[in-house]
Amino acid sequence: MASASGSIAGLAGAGFSALAAQGQAGSGAAARGSYDVTVQSAWAGFTLSANTAVYFSASGWAQGTTSTGGDPTTGWDEAGGALVGLGAAGFDSGGTLVWDDDEHIATASYTLDGAGNVHGDAQSWTGLLSVSFSNTTNASVDGIFTGEARAFGHSAVSAVPEPATGLMLLGGLGLVGAIARRRATREAA
Repeated sequence: MASASGSIAGLAGAGFSALAAQGQAGSGAAARGSYDVTVQSAWAGFTLSANTAVYFSASGWAQGTTSTGGDPTTGWDEAGGALVGLGAAGFDSGGTLVWDDDEHIATASYTLDGAGNVHGDAQSWTGLLSVSFSNTTNASVDGIFTGEARAFGHSAVSAVPEPATGLMLLGGLGLVGAIARRRATREAA
């Protein structure tokens, strides 16, 4: 199974109070799943007076996890990742848009041990996201601010059959064996 989640908290009054995104895809004998979830705050506007600056910061967390990893020989794998970010922008004195963003990502796929065995993985990031915008003009300037949380990934077809699939295989082999034995008994008589 591949899963991911990300969140941003601590910006009440600055456009949003918290954002969170989460996704998960289960592995199975008959399916391959994927997910991509993005949550973005509405753009929050602000006005800065001449020769001032604004700073935004928030706590962020991102994690990606896989359980079985995959099979590098066939190319099937699992991956899970999350991205969290903040952005602030405004126009400089020349009318050019100036953008500051702070993004962090955590992704997991699989690891190989010394014997070449595949294992799931987990990666995470926790910390402070910070962005700023400075108005260096002699007039008021408008700016924008946003935050984003994204979870994405996919999950592989399982290399180990589900228990029901194994039971069906054993039952089928038993039936074929019984038919072959019955034919051999008839031919001998």
